[in-house]
Amino acid sequence: MLKRILPVVLVGMLIPLSAHALGEVGWLVLNSGGGTYSMKQLNDEIEAYNTSNPGSPQFPKVDQGASWGGAVGFEMSNRWSFGFGLDRLYADTKASDSSGGLEYNLNANCWRAFGEYGFRPIGTTAVRIGLGAGMIGESGKLIQTSPSSAPLEDKIGGSGPLFEGYAGGDLWLTKLFAIDGGAGYRYAKVPKMKTATGVFVTGNGDPVGVDFSGPYLRLGVKLVAKGIE
Repeated sequence: MLKRILPVVLVGMLIPLSAHALGEVGWLVLNSGGGTYSMKQLNDEIEAYNTSNPGSPQFPKVDQGASWGGAVGFEMSNRWSFGFGLDRLYADTKASDSSGGLEYNLNANCWRAFGEYGFRPIGTTAVRIGLGAGMIGESGKLIQTSPSSAPLEDKIGGSGPLFEGYAGGDLWLTKLFAIDGGAGYRYAKVPKMKTATGVFVTGNGDPVGVDFSGPYLRLGVKLVAKGIE
């Protein structure tokens, strides 16, 4: 996760400096949170497998997961902010017994560009609303374990569009530092899960997708390169 967030942090160190030179206020946010997922198709397949194999280890349904992320942007004099962010979404289901196990690590990365409006200028505790768009990409693994051998891993891929709307706010503790929080709804669906051996399919032969759509919460810290004057 650190390798994914580090580029956002590095860009975040440059954008505030260049934005401030242009008379704008640049900022960096690091956050964590979580949300619920609309994994109906996947959960239907899990339920069908569990029902058909009552004597085998059962896979839990995937309904929610945690997230980590970061965003960089700048606020204009009219209180509009623009920027981009990266979120890492976590999702997992696995089943195992003494003979081994199988884990579907369905983690995904979300890249988004966004615009948001603050009802008061940055540096002042206020409410913000925003819209974002981008893409989601699967970045997980299928892991098979056995007591007699090393784990076997196969990467899971696939991508799809992402859209979100949210509201939140900043609680400024100093001229440089604020607590940043928000809640929103994310549409983020990967229509086809892929591995090196092909596409996951249902019993009817239809592609299996993973749907991270649903409400979410974020909480983090916001930093500016220079104190608000």
